[in-house]
Amino acid sequence: MPELHPQLQADCHDLGRIDSGRLLLSRNASLHWLILVPDTQAVDLLDLPDDALGLALQDCRRISQWLKQACGYPKVNFGALGNWSRNCTCTWLADARGTLAGRSRSGATCPRRVSGPPSRSPRSGAP
Repeated sequence: MPELHPQLQADCHDLGRIDSGRLLLSRNASLHWLILVPDTQAVDLLDLPDDALGLALQDCRRISQWLKQACGYPKVNFGALGNWSRNCTCTWLADARGTLAGRSRSGATCPRRVSGPPSRSPRSGAP
């Protein structure tokens, strides 16, 4: 099992193990923000070996189904995000007020990304 990045430890509750890894819940109580950290040294989800990828995607589907069925979300935002951490992470994000983050202008994370705006640097040449 890979070591969990210290920022993930500080920012999340560890909900425990599921088949493919550790399931975390963000301490940000305004969002249903779940993070799966698969048991891998790979940094990117799509770099996992086929059997580990299959297991992780099964868990991802189960979590998405739970968010829809138990919490009543019609659509779940999902991604393999986390550029600042060397941990491979899968993320689900839903606004606890009943709107999906990024799907409603009133959502807690709209119009900004949860990870914050990227630093801006001037481009030269192509856009």
